[in-house]
Amino acid sequence: MSVAELQSDISISNEQNSQVFALNVSSDDPDKSAAIANDVADVFKTKIKDIMSVNNVTIVSKAVANDNKTSPRTMLIVLIGIVIGMLLSVGYAFAIELTDTTVKDDEFLTDTLGLTNLGQVAEIKMSGSHLANRSASRENSHRRVRV
Repeated sequence: MSVAELQSDISISNEQNSQVFALNVSSDDPDKSAAIANDVADVFKTKIKDIMSVNNVTIVSKAVANDNKTSPRTMLIVLIGIVIGMLLSVGYAFAIELTDTTVKDDEFLTDTLGLTNLGQVAEIKMSGSHLANRSASRENSHRRVRV
């Protein structure tokens, strides 16, 4: 690995008022992460003696591979997506309902708007074949009337 890759994969954390620090390595392979952490700790232990004249550096524990997936948290992302989707769909339904300006019953016209109901047109549903038969029979009946 290059030095730039190591720098991006390694993070070091320190406890407050302590000389103990933790070395964290993240990569695609857990075994590779553990090996990098152990190698970096060993190199640090040998090099720190020359740099700072310190002889009492010890490694508290060796790195072990973490087989559990740590990132990305797919279940959390899916749950957040479901919640956001539900909120957007409910908001859309409310927006459609609030912007609907159609008159649905006669009481709205008479009670709210104060208009007089003069009549009501019922909806007639007919299939296409019935319309063709009726229009043909109407044409024949008009011809009979004219004769």
